Amino acid sequence: MMWSALLFACLTVSVKAQDPVRPYPLPDSYISTTSILNHSSYVDGLDDPQWYLDNIPFIDTPDRTTNDVYYYRASVVKRHLKYGHEGHGFTFTEFIHPVAWASKLQTIPDSAAHHIVEARWLRNQNYAKDLINLYTRGGVETISGISYTHYVHDGIYEYAQASGDEPFLLSQLQGMIQTYGLWNVTRSNTTGLYHRTPLSDAQEYSLPGYLVGGPGGGPAEAWGSWDNDYQTIWLGPETYRPDFNAYMVAGAQAISQVASLSGDDALAAQWNSTASNLYSRMRDMLWWSDENFWIDVVMHNNVRALGRQLIGYYPYRFGVGTDDDAVQGLEAGLNSEHFITEFGPTTLEQTNPYYTALKNTTYCCQWQGQSWPFSTSVYLGTLARLARDNRSTIATPELFQQAFNTYTRTNLKDGVPYTAESHYPTIDMWSGDSTNHSEHYLHSTYLDNVFTNLLGIIPTMDNTLQMHPLVPSNWTRFAVENLPYHGMLLSILYDANGSAYPAFKHSQGLSIYADGSLIHNQASLTPLSISLPTSSNTTSPARLASVQPYANILANPNSPYGLPNITSDWTFSENGDTSDNYAWKLNDGLLWYDTPAPDNFWTNNQSTTPYNILNITLPRARTMRSISLAVLDDTARSGVIACPAAIKVQGRNGTVYAERNPWTECKGNALNTVLFDTPGPDPSNSTTSVSGEGAEVTTDFLQVILSNQLRLAVALTEVQIWVPANMGPRYEAEDGLLGTFIGGFEGRKSGLNSSIVDGGVNIPAGGWAELAGVYSGMGSDGMGPGNRSLTVTGKGPGTIELGINFVGANRTVVITESTIMPIDSSLYSLWLSAVNLIFFQCTFTLAQSNNGTSTADAAGWPYKTFKTANFTPPELLVKKTGPVNDGYLFLTIFGGRPTEKSPLIMTDDNELIWNGPTNTTTSVFSVQQYRGEPVLTYWTGALFPEPLGRGYGSVYLFDKSYEQIARVTLDGSKFVAQNGQKFPTAIDLHEVFITENDTLLVTANNVTQTDLSSVGGPKDGWVTDGLIYEIDIATNKVLFEWSALAHLDQIPLNLSVYPVGTEGYTGKNQSAAWGYFHINAVSPLPGGGYLISSRYLCSAIAIDKQGDVQWILQGTNGKDFTLDPGTNFCYQHNIRAHSTPTPSDPSSLTLTMHNNFNSPSSNGTHPTTGLALSLSFHPTKRATLLHSLSNPSFPIFSTAQGSYQPLPGKNSSSSSSSSSSSSSSSSASNVLLGYGYTPQAAEFTPSSSSSTNNQQVMHATFGPAPGLTVNYRTYRFPWVGCPFYPPALALVPGEQGGTGVYMSWNGATEYAGWEVYAGIEEEEEGEGGMGLIATVKRRGFETRVGIWEGWRRVRVVAVTRNGGCGGGEEGERRASEVVSVS
Repeated sequence: MMWSALLFACLTVSVKAQDPVRPYPLPDSYISTTSILNHSSYVDGLDDPQWYLDNIPFIDTPDRTTNDVYYYRASVVKRHLKYGHEGHGFTFTEFIHPVAWASKLQTIPDSAAHHIVEARWLRNQNYAKDLINLYTRGGVETISGISYTHYVHDGIYEYAQASGDEPFLLSQLQGMIQTYGLWNVTRSNTTGLYHRTPLSDAQEYSLPGYLVGGPGGGPAEAWGSWDNDYQTIWLGPETYRPDFNAYMVAGAQAISQVASLSGDDALAAQWNSTASNLYSRMRDMLWWSDENFWIDVVMHNNVRALGRQLIGYYPYRFGVGTDDDAVQGLEAGLNSEHFITEFGPTTLEQTNPYYTALKNTTYCCQWQGQSWPFSTSVYLGTLARLARDNRSTIATPELFQQAFNTYTRTNLKDGVPYTAESHYPTIDMWSGDSTNHSEHYLHSTYLDNVFTNLLGIIPTMDNTLQMHPLVPSNWTRFAVENLPYHGMLLSILYDANGSAYPAFKHSQGLSIYADGSLIHNQASLTPLSISLPTSSNTTSPARLASVQPYANILANPNSPYGLPNITSDWTFSENGDTSDNYAWKLNDGLLWYDTPAPDNFWTNNQSTTPYNILNITLPRARTMRSISLAVLDDTARSGVIACPAAIKVQGRNGTVYAERNPWTECKGNALNTVLFDTPGPDPSNSTTSVSGEGAEVTTDFLQVILSNQLRLAVALTEVQIWVPANMGPRYEAEDGLLGTFIGGFEGRKSGLNSSIVDGGVNIPAGGWAELAGVYSGMGSDGMGPGNRSLTVTGKGPGTIELGINFVGANRTVVITESTIMPIDSSLYSLWLSAVNLIFFQCTFTLAQSNNGTSTADAAGWPYKTFKTANFTPPELLVKKTGPVNDGYLFLTIFGGRPTEKSPLIMTDDNELIWNGPTNTTTSVFSVQQYRGEPVLTYWTGALFPEPLGRGYGSVYLFDKSYEQIARVTLDGSKFVAQNGQKFPTAIDLHEVFITENDTLLVTANNVTQTDLSSVGGPKDGWVTDGLIYEIDIATNKVLFEWSALAHLDQIPLNLSVYPVGTEGYTGKNQSAAWGYFHINAVSPLPGGGYLISSRYLCSAIAIDKQGDVQWILQGTNGKDFTLDPGTNFCYQHNIRAHSTPTPSDPSSLTLTMHNNFNSPSSNGTHPTTGLALSLSFHPTKRATLLHSLSNPSFPIFSTAQGSYQPLPGKNSSSSSSSSSSSSSSSSASNVLLGYGYTPQAAEFTPSSSSSTNNQQVMHATFGPAPGLTVNYRTYRFPWVGCPFYPPALALVPGEQGGTGVYMSWNGATEYAGWEVYAGIEEEEEGEGGMGLIATVKRRGFETRVGIWEGWRRVRVVAVTRNGGCGGGEEGERRASEVVSVS
């Protein structure tokens, strides 16, 4: 004892806080409740009773066994409640030990839905919500792939029906859709049904395996026959199963319901149709009409498993298969001949030849007869629903009560509450009950059966409570207290004669209390439906959802590897060699007080000293106020494990943070929280006890010293450090989940692929780290819609790849560079993979869009929607790091999966200005001058996408009112496309250039024949000729034409860097025509003539007015020019020449281009740049580098398309040409690069003193990945838009107690605000009876204002600024049509 006394001597004077009974505040502590039951009396025999007092609804019934099993099953839920990891929060396990077939954090999909519907009745809603997030946004099935079937999607909706947390439910919609889609790989294109082996349906040794597991793939012979295929019998064949398909029908119905709640009626109808169609397929193939029952059908040979299995009862539980004939079929099996036994129901009807009441092997899991709590709990849901629906004279309340009573008594072992995997149907013995594995097995429900079946609570999304009790008729009393429902705590008390529960004043009959107040009383247990009290700021689902969550920063699901970790100076070893009780088990997230199984604890038993030390290391320094220890005590079973005599917590340098000597408040088999002590000013006051949260301590290391009582030892099952959860905006990578923690990886070093290094995270090649629980900071759950800018900081060579929620496209980002990520309401998990990177931190800067509602398109990129227009432009994510030029951004969106194909005008602030024709492929959208006025121009037509990259169409011109003033065409009768097609007009998509003479320069393509033998092709080969045309806009008359193929003497075929046969274009036939030239730009050449760009010659080609070639600058070898260092280019776009004469060389030029330096067949070697070259002609032709624009920290490798636009300087007039005028100087202040096939753009300020030291001042992203969203050229121009059409108006009645008025004026740039006029009388015509009721400033593309619901007619007036569109000093006023409130 001398050592102990010395150890715990007071080294510092401190003020000790009163240690709390729980490690973090009770989330619903603000809610009042009743005091009907003595709660402690029900949980005194359970470990850690405080958890039950804080979390479970308390029940009391006349049946003692029901009570005992209920509280035991609540303890089973608690046993399996695992804290997975900071950010991920809580999850549930199925087995008491990690198993290799589990998914991420040891959740297993087949039991997850059971866990969700059980946990919805616990007061801490995060238990269920964290698990839901893990599935919809945490990548459970994306990381490890789909495994076991489940009804998680329906379970999510069932959770929300109980919690009433509609915002959380709506935030799950996209994740529900995406994870549902993962299962489409199991859907047959022939039958439309989903298939799985019985083993993957969590039901091995099922009937289908026996029907095809015999000789020759036929029925199995007697057990033990050497001719049977026991592998097939065990696993089962791929099978269309009624339970699995019912899960999918229910899941689609759930998605439809959530979509409807979100207001997306079209999406709701789509998913309702999905559910209906799948159910029709089930009826067509899985319905056994002879017996009116659902059966299995083997996939490969359509063998019908003619025999009743209990899974035939599953569909009705989910509202699937509720037809009258289905009810008749369910009734037929509800007797002792078929399913009902003393410990049933059986999983295969007893009349089936393959049924056995016993097991054929010692293998755990057999479904040809054993009674499984999993299936029984679902079966009970069906019986209860049938009884409530009054659909049957057999499936009555009495039959349900009998079945529930059987289930309750099956949950016993030797007369004591217990559950395992499976039970013999006719013997009082568990048949699946493996040591250190099956005990307290959680793959079924009981709490939910009590509340929704027995007591008949029918949760709904509206603000009502519905009940249809199915309790036995001889029950004269029961009580439920602290039942969480819709953000309230309900108490339900039934007292038939008024004499029960005398300590609580109440009325006879059935009484319902909400938050301690009586809201309903009725004399009998007849069904009821009552309205709940109106939600307020103090009691509502939103209030409960807004409570600050807490995180256990010590949990490490991959212990003993990585950080955080716990080590000890002593480890108990039973045999002197190995140990089952290492200290690393103290932070694996599993908290069990059962001994000896599971062996999930550390002990200093047999220690040679009276105290022992635990060393705790965190990934980084964290601020905390307490530490919690789950202390074991087995002295009641004559063991030697008990509470420590004393505890001291100190830092690395010996600073004492907490000391309890003696530790008299320690409770055995409970979680004990020790607050850190506040240093006291007076040594005489060292024992003063104060209340509070404990002193703040910031450290990455703790020592916990535990002293034994005499003749006893200490054992802990878990150590926890709880702090307020990080709600952003900054998230540190060290706090993330490092490595692939799924199934068999958990607890094995092979799961680790990243590590903490020098205050950061080292992510090697192929490694990844995940930050979960990332909050956007908007909405009741912190997950509102809108844009988020994400700054990523790190060091070391390489790039990182960012992903959201393990779905959709990822984003490659160079380290040390800030980037923009599209993040919508589904934000939860941010994951990063890298190559040789030390990754330091992530910081979110939140900036919600005020411009429409953000949704995600098919490629996962967010887009806008509006009430006043059917526009869906992509979100434009912009980061600025310096001054940018004035003007709007001009885009033409098309590609593989954009939501909308349209020409767009947008601001840098992600505001839509004008949305052109929808679902229209356009290209080269810009502002140019025509007849001295600015006009909009773009190409539209038929597109042949990459690798052809050509179009056949027309060019349109519009004035500032958006009225068409010209359409330019090119007679298509002499042009042939790749597939032999001809089009009415043949202008190509690559160029639209209006000259000073009001003519139009365009390109075209024609598939024709020529001799390709000189380049290894056929003599009569097929090629695509590149052509240019100058057309008079007013008359559509061709003024000049030129063909590359007609100038082979000056531009031979062997100049092409695109060999014959590349990408399959061999030239052997018309469809494989060789695109050797690929013309992509033409513009006037200063001094006369034309400048042409050939992508596959990597060349700029100058021709005179007669079409003769004057010179060729080839980017690979110079051709007619000498190339100075840095002037190489290839696969370029948007070449322009600018006159920059010098005294010594009056013909010198500056050449600008988008230097792709990549193509589909040659990419990833050179970053794409914006290139400016000086071309001198005297005394020799030479190319010299002026500047090369790129961001070396964020290289882009654009394989096709692109633009280079010199922007006007501060003192220069704005050019209206899309080329920035080929005769003007290129000495612009800034340059805008569009990356074409890669949906990004960047603005640079070129250095005046260096060709390479150039500053990127803006970066924009508007799509997820190359090819999915494409924008051929990106431009920036000033523009004044004055639409000829009136503003648009939309009314949404019922918004926030009134009517939402939405107004927009597509394309208008000069208006500043709105006037809103309204009238009460519906019979008035026009504007009669309407007066001004509101004025509002313009807010983005679409402005909203709320008005009184009594207004019946509305119009709005846009008020323009003075000038701009005319209208004099007061500006112009344009009115919408009058719209009636419907």
